[in-house]
Amino acid sequence: MKSKIIMTSMVGLAFAMPAFAVPSKTSETFPQNGQMQEDTKYIGQATETNLHSYEGPVTATANYTDTPYTVTAGNYLPMSSETVAQCTSGNYCPGINGTVNYSTSANQGLTACPNGYPNSLAGATSDTECYTACTVANAGIDHASAVSGNDYYGTGVDTCVPTECVAGWHLNPGAPDLATIIGETLGENSSSIDSDGWFGETHYSGGGNKGQAYYGITEEMSFAVDYGNKGMIRGKARCSTQSGDNQSEAYTNPTMFNSLTDATGQPGAKYCYCQLDGYTPNGGTMQPISTPWVFEGQMAFESTCGDYCAGYCAENLVYDDSNKLRFRAAFFNNVTGGTPTCDANVISITWDGADQTDIDANDAGQCTYGGDINTPKKAVHVPGKTFVGWTFDTPSGN
Repeated sequence: MKSKIIMTSMVGLAFAMPAFAVPSKTSETFPQNGQMQEDTKYIGQATETNLHSYEGPVTATANYTDTPYTVTAGNYLPMSSETVAQCTSGNYCPGINGTVNYSTSANQGLTACPNGYPNSLAGATSDTECYTACTVANAGIDHASAVSGNDYYGTGVDTCVPTECVAGWHLNPGAPDLATIIGETLGENSSSIDSDGWFGETHYSGGGNKGQAYYGITEEMSFAVDYGNKGMIRGKARCSTQSGDNQSEAYTNPTMFNSLTDATGQPGAKYCYCQLDGYTPNGGTMQPISTPWVFEGQMAFESTCGDYCAGYCAENLVYDDSNKLRFRAAFFNNVTGGTPTCDANVISITWDGADQTDIDANDAGQCTYGGDINTPKKAVHVPGKTFVGWTFDTPSGN
């Protein structure tokens, strides 16, 4: 009985022993360079030739080579990192010829922007993408008293524009940056006039309906969208025989034309296009603008296209869902109208003691601030008086 007890205990110990894993790969030859690979069984290779010993113990030394990293323009290899990253703001990254190795002491491929131009967007590739905010001094814009935009280093293209002008000069706003001014704002109201001259208005958010005079549209196939305190856009629609693609109303790359000659009412004119022609700032006056014709969609019949096209143009520019915003961006990203400038005031002149024909003869009815003053051809003769000259009145209170 005693021996049986001992044998049972030994069996119990055997079952408690852990199982040993074996390498997943095998090789019957030893590497010529002596560098054994991970997770490998070298069958029958435990010899003095390979171990350099008959008895041991022996040491297997891990060998490493540097990993090469490719750093393209707009990226850099951060210090103590094995992952190339996008260039950070305030720096530029022109890329590195060849490859670089891991470093614990330096960011590789990253260069700080030049003194005086401390800013850049992430991913900048050149020092010409470094900038500082525009000032009246560095912008060099004639007659500006306030500016906005960025002054770029070296040959970088500056975006400085005037926002206010000195006395005697007024701001010509040029093409407004609708992508910034309005952006993705949800519209409050829209209106349109169809090909038969019927005016319609739709209320979405904000205030109630405004009436046709509020939008300033009078022509057939015109429309307007009100974004509240962001201002209002207006435009026109056209039904064309020219087909287009709107990616099943996803508007990822809608068809656009700079000119679209055929008009609503022609046979086969069932393709609806839209174009912007004006922007009115909140509380301001309408600024003429221009955009390409953007394809809105295809109507079932040319006979109904004129009824709906202008309304669809307005509707697609009101909403802020992703498809409609892509349609909106096709206009906002292609607005033209000129760069803002400070233009001299044109001052009308009333000439006392001169006939209109003599004023017109010398184009003396107005002058441009800072320019020339033309006087009338002659003054009216007053009996018993000798004309000695005209003087400008001084406004009261000055």
